[in-house]
Amino acid sequence: MRYIDTTQLYSKASAWSGVNLWENKTLKQDFREFFFNKCWYTECPLSGQDVHIDHFRPKAKIVRFKAYPYNTTIATAGYDWLANDYKNYRACCIYANRKTGNGGKSNYFPLQHGSPHAQNGNINGEIGMLIDPLVQSDVKLWAFLNNKIECSSNNPYDKSRVEVSATIYNLVDPGLTADRLKKWDEVTHCIERFLGGKIDKDVLKEDLLEMSCRAAPYSAVAICCIKSRKSDIPSDVYDQLDLNL
Repeated sequence: MRYIDTTQLYSKASAWSGVNLWENKTLKQDFREFFFNKCWYTECPLSGQDVHIDHFRPKAKIVRFKAYPYNTTIATAGYDWLANDYKNYRACCIYANRKTGNGGKSNYFPLQHGSPHAQNGNINGEIGMLIDPLVQSDVKLWAFLNNKIECSSNNPYDKSRVEVSATIYNLVDPGLTADRLKKWDEVTHCIERFLGGKIDKDVLKEDLLEMSCRAAPYSAVAICCIKSRKSDIPSDVYDQLDLNL
């Protein structure tokens, strides 16, 4: 997951309309293209599949995820006042959006224990468990190591958020796990080729820039791998890479 600043995307809102706004074709295309045709949650490519417009806070109903609390006062209605609020939308793949295997976002929106419940159309104060790609401090909690998903923080609450989000966004899907491992191996192979004298510094820089750029699939995995191998990368190359999630 990478942080997504939606300022420029929202500037196109005048072109979106409809009773069910999330079904608007122009909106769906704009959301798809804004993050380089990738799922906002998993970073998998959307090529060959339709983009799903997920309601970050479910629009119709809410179901409980494991033992975590949720907004029981609107369980059957969901956050219905946000149904046509494009700021509540996240573009994603079918694996992240629909209940599939052990994951899928479906109608989940777990809350932190002790969180107040949103009422009367106001979500201020409600504290969700899910990591939001639109919140930079959230995204920084993600960490990848080979095919494992870890948390960059030692805070128990942060660790719980990563664990819950990884399951609900279906990052545990075997196919997605395999793809992330492949990306990790590609970065590792590139660095090993440089250390073995098979490519020069310029090629190393070009390859690492390509794999870690925001447009690349699973670029967050590439960034974590690069950071883990910092000592093996020339400082003048490392310093030219954008390693901010």
